Amino acid sequence: MERIRKMAAYLWNFRYLPMKYRWRLIKLRRLLFPTETPLHLRHSVRFARALRHPPLNSPVLFVLGLLWPFPTWKFAAELPLRPRLIVKNPKPVRLRGDDLHFLRIIPLWSSRDTPERALYRIYEAVCAEDGDLIASEIQYFWCKTSWATINITDPECKDQEQYAVMAATAEAIVECFNIITGG
Repeated sequence: MERIRKMAAYLWNFRYLPMKYRWRLIKLRRLLFPTETPLHLRHSVRFARALRHPPLNSPVLFVLGLLWPFPTWKFAAELPLRPRLIVKNPKPVRLRGDDLHFLRIIPLWSSRDTPERALYRIYEAVCAEDGDLIASEIQYFWCKTSWATINITDPECKDQEQYAVMAATAEAIVECFNIITGG
Protein backbone atom coordinates (compact mmCIF):
# COMPACT_ATOMS: atom_id res chain seq x y z
CA MET A 1 0.00 0.00 0.00
CA GLU A 2 2.84 2.40 0.84
CA ARG A 3 4.42 1.72 -2.52
CA ILE A 4 1.17 2.63 -4.30
CA ARG A 5 1.00 5.89 -2.34
CA LYS A 6 4.56 6.78 -3.29
CA MET A 7 3.88 5.97 -6.92
CA ALA A 8 0.67 8.05 -6.95
CA ALA A 9 2.49 10.98 -5.34
CA TYR A 10 5.25 10.68 -7.92
CA LEU A 11 2.79 10.70 -10.82
CA TRP A 12 0.65 13.44 -9.24
CA ASN A 13 3.56 15.88 -8.86
CA PHE A 14 4.74 15.51 -12.47
CA ARG A 15 8.39 15.60 -11.35
CA TYR A 16 9.30 13.06 -13.98
CA LEU A 17 8.57 15.54 -16.78
CA PRO A 18 10.59 18.49 -18.02
CA MET A 19 9.47 21.88 -16.70
CA LYS A 20 7.95 23.06 -19.99
CA TYR A 21 5.39 20.21 -19.89
CA ARG A 22 4.95 20.22 -16.13
CA TRP A 23 3.27 23.66 -15.97
CA ARG A 24 0.61 22.71 -18.50
CA LEU A 25 -0.28 19.56 -16.57
CA ILE A 26 -0.35 21.43 -13.26
CA LYS A 27 -2.77 23.99 -14.77
CA LEU A 28 -4.93 21.17 -16.12
CA ARG A 29 -4.93 19.47 -12.72
CA ARG A 30 -6.00 22.73 -11.04
CA LEU A 31 -8.78 23.13 -13.58
CA LEU A 32 -10.06 19.57 -13.08
CA PHE A 33 -9.61 19.47 -9.29
CA PRO A 34 -10.15 22.97 -7.89
CA THR A 35 -8.81 23.42 -4.38
CA GLU A 36 -10.53 26.73 -3.68
CA THR A 37 -13.80 27.04 -1.79
CA PRO A 38 -16.29 29.90 -2.24
CA LEU A 39 -15.45 31.10 1.28
CA HIS A 40 -11.70 31.10 0.52
CA LEU A 41 -10.97 29.23 3.75
CA ARG A 42 -7.39 28.39 2.81
CA HIS A 43 -6.58 32.03 2.10
CA SER A 44 -8.46 33.09 5.23
CA VAL A 45 -6.28 30.85 7.39
CA ARG A 46 -3.17 32.20 5.68
CA PHE A 47 -4.20 35.80 6.36
CA ALA A 48 -5.25 34.92 9.91
CA ARG A 49 -1.70 33.69 10.52
CA ALA A 50 -0.47 37.20 9.72
CA LEU A 51 -2.57 38.80 12.49
CA ARG A 52 -0.36 40.06 15.28
CA HIS A 53 -2.51 42.25 17.54
CA PRO A 54 -3.74 40.39 19.50
CA PRO A 55 -1.76 37.28 18.55
CA LEU A 56 -3.88 34.22 17.82
CA ASN A 57 -3.27 30.84 19.38
CA SER A 58 -4.76 29.06 16.39
CA PRO A 59 -5.57 30.78 13.08
CA VAL A 60 -7.67 27.77 12.05
CA LEU A 61 -9.88 28.12 15.13
CA PHE A 62 -10.17 31.86 14.45
CA VAL A 63 -11.48 31.19 10.92
CA LEU A 64 -13.80 28.44 12.16
CA GLY A 65 -15.07 30.85 14.82
CA LEU A 66 -16.04 33.21 12.01
CA LEU A 67 -18.36 30.47 10.74
CA TRP A 68 -20.14 30.33 14.11
CA PRO A 69 -23.19 32.60 13.70
CA PHE A 70 -24.23 32.93 17.36
CA PRO A 71 -25.53 35.10 19.01
CA THR A 72 -26.06 36.91 15.68
CA TRP A 73 -24.41 36.73 12.30
CA LYS A 74 -23.20 40.34 12.44
CA PHE A 75 -20.52 41.32 14.93
CA ALA A 76 -21.66 43.31 17.94
CA ALA A 77 -20.49 46.91 17.96
CA GLU A 78 -18.86 47.78 21.28
CA LEU A 79 -18.23 51.37 22.29
CA PRO A 80 -14.55 52.24 22.04
CA LEU A 81 -12.53 54.06 24.68
CA ARG A 82 -12.99 57.73 25.45
CA PRO A 83 -11.08 60.16 23.20
CA ARG A 84 -8.68 61.33 25.89
CA LEU A 85 -7.56 57.76 26.60
CA ILE A 86 -6.95 57.08 22.91
CA VAL A 87 -5.03 60.36 22.49
CA LYS A 88 -2.80 59.44 25.44
CA ASN A 89 -2.05 55.98 24.05
CA PRO A 90 -2.65 55.69 20.27
CA LYS A 91 -0.33 52.70 19.76
CA PRO A 92 -2.99 49.93 20.18
CA VAL A 93 -5.19 51.61 17.57
CA ARG A 94 -2.29 51.77 15.11
CA LEU A 95 -1.37 48.14 15.73
CA ARG A 96 -4.96 46.99 15.20
CA GLY A 97 -5.03 49.13 12.05
CA ASP A 98 -2.16 47.10 10.63
CA ASP A 99 -4.19 43.92 11.08
CA LEU A 100 -7.33 45.41 9.57
CA HIS A 101 -5.85 45.09 6.10
CA PHE A 102 -5.62 41.33 6.57
CA LEU A 103 -9.05 41.07 8.18
CA ARG A 104 -10.74 42.87 5.29
CA ILE A 105 -9.34 40.28 2.88
CA ILE A 106 -11.06 37.47 4.82
CA PRO A 107 -14.54 37.14 3.25
CA LEU A 108 -16.15 35.75 6.40
CA TRP A 109 -14.93 38.66 8.50
CA SER A 110 -15.96 41.35 6.03
CA SER A 111 -19.42 39.81 5.61
CA ARG A 112 -19.97 39.94 9.38
CA ASP A 113 -18.72 43.50 9.75
CA THR A 114 -21.20 46.33 10.38
CA PRO A 115 -21.27 50.06 9.62
CA GLU A 116 -21.32 50.83 13.35
CA ARG A 117 -18.07 48.95 13.86
CA ALA A 118 -16.54 50.80 10.91
CA LEU A 119 -17.67 54.12 12.40
CA TYR A 120 -16.07 53.18 15.73
CA ARG A 121 -12.82 52.27 13.97
CA ILE A 122 -12.85 55.61 12.14
CA TYR A 123 -13.53 57.34 15.47
CA GLU A 124 -10.54 55.56 17.04
CA ALA A 125 -8.36 56.51 14.06
CA VAL A 126 -9.45 60.15 14.34
CA CYS A 127 -8.58 60.18 18.04
CA ALA A 128 -5.24 58.48 17.34
CA GLU A 129 -4.57 60.96 14.49
CA ASP A 130 -3.80 58.14 12.06
CA GLY A 131 -4.55 59.54 8.60
CA ASP A 132 -3.76 56.32 6.72
CA LEU A 133 -6.18 54.31 8.84
CA ILE A 134 -8.88 56.97 8.42
CA ALA A 135 -8.46 56.89 4.64
CA SER A 136 -8.50 53.10 4.39
CA GLU A 137 -11.55 52.82 6.67
CA ILE A 138 -13.51 55.43 4.73
CA GLN A 139 -12.60 53.69 1.47
CA TYR A 140 -13.71 50.36 2.99
CA PHE A 141 -16.99 51.97 4.11
CA TRP A 142 -17.48 53.48 0.65
CA CYS A 143 -16.96 50.13 -1.11
CA LYS A 144 -19.63 48.42 1.01
CA THR A 145 -22.60 49.27 -1.20
CA SER A 146 -25.15 47.81 1.21
CA TRP A 147 -24.07 50.19 3.98
CA ALA A 148 -25.79 53.56 4.18
CA THR A 149 -24.74 56.30 6.54
CA ILE A 150 -28.37 56.93 7.42
CA ASN A 151 -28.65 53.41 8.86
CA ILE A 152 -25.94 53.95 11.48
CA THR A 153 -27.61 53.73 14.87
CA ASP A 154 -27.13 56.25 17.64
CA PRO A 155 -24.24 55.04 19.85
CA GLU A 156 -25.96 56.30 23.03
CA CYS A 157 -22.75 57.25 24.84
CA LYS A 158 -22.90 58.56 28.37
CA ASP A 159 -19.69 60.55 27.87
CA GLN A 160 -20.54 63.82 26.10
CA GLU A 161 -17.04 64.28 24.72
CA GLN A 162 -17.09 60.84 23.12
CA TYR A 163 -20.58 61.45 21.76
CA ALA A 164 -19.49 64.78 20.23
CA VAL A 165 -16.44 63.26 18.53
CA MET A 166 -18.53 60.37 17.16
CA ALA A 167 -21.20 62.75 15.87
CA ALA A 168 -18.56 64.91 14.18
CA THR A 169 -16.96 61.81 12.67
CA ALA A 170 -20.30 60.59 11.30
CA GLU A 171 -21.03 64.05 9.85
CA ALA A 172 -17.58 64.13 8.24
CA ILE A 173 -18.21 60.72 6.65
CA VAL A 174 -21.52 61.92 5.21
CA GLU A 175 -19.86 65.09 3.92
CA CYS A 176 -17.04 63.05 2.30
CA PHE A 177 -19.53 60.80 0.54
CA ASN A 178 -21.56 63.80 -0.65
CA ILE A 179 -18.42 65.35 -2.10
CA ILE A 180 -17.49 62.08 -3.81
CA THR A 181 -20.94 61.64 -5.34
CA GLY A 182 -21.18 65.31 -6.25
CA GLY A 183 -24.30 65.82 -4.14
